[in-house]
Amino acid sequence: MKADGLVPLAFADKDGWPALGTFDILNLRMNGYDYHINLMKHKVPWTDSKVADVFNKWAEILPYCQTGATGRVWQDAAKTLENKQAGMMFQGTNQVAAQYVTDGKDLADLDFFPFPEINPDFGQDFMDAPTDGFCISKNAKKADIAAAKKVLEYIGTAAAEATFLKTDQWDVAIANGATVPSYNAIQKKSVEAISACKSVSQFMDRDTDPGFASNVMIPAIQKFIDDPSAGNIKSLQSSIEAQAKTIFTS
Repeated sequence: MKADGLVPLAFADKDGWPALGTFDILNLRMNGYDYHINLMKHKVPWTDSKVADVFNKWAEILPYCQTGATGRVWQDAAKTLENKQAGMMFQGTNQVAAQYVTDGKDLADLDFFPFPEINPDFGQDFMDAPTDGFCISKNAKKADIAAAKKVLEYIGTAAAEATFLKTDQWDVAIANGATVPSYNAIQKKSVEAISACKSVSQFMDRDTDPGFASNVMIPAIQKFIDDPSAGNIKSLQSSIEAQAKTIFTS
């Protein structure tokens, strides 16, 4: 791709959250789902050697990523993909496909594939697949709770999800038995890819303490992107772990 004048991987992290998913997928591919979830719960220390392995693997990939990522929003990175200035982008299909393609002709040239295998013990068995949900407030008026529960019960049915997705081109249903005739090619492929997974994680800011993800991991990962040296990785791991001990024991 470089020889063809393309950026291999469009990349942006000004908003902080996109690169959380890159850590997720590398950790899932290298260390597996159980390790990843235990790390998110701080049952594994961030100073663990397997965490260093993830950052070191990421450091190998960064030379193929669009430079200046921490000063770029993901929409601008995605635009380089649509403009054929970049070859690929690691991003959710609903964001890349639905929110940035301005020319319908480009959709026919858009496709995706699950992140490649790194560790053959785990292959492509896992991925982030965040799920949207509806909740009742714990402070809801008692008189409304019964009706609210009926609404939520309906929203979770296959029929309701299929109806909703008639107006949504990119998300997919999660209810068993959902039949959505309006699925386009990318939605159909998304269902196949997610169904093939043995487990799915949500996303770092859902799988761990949200404050830890926002206040600790976002700045740490941005510092890593700007300086992926081995010395900085070790320093960042120590800093993350020290803050995690405070957050997860308070």
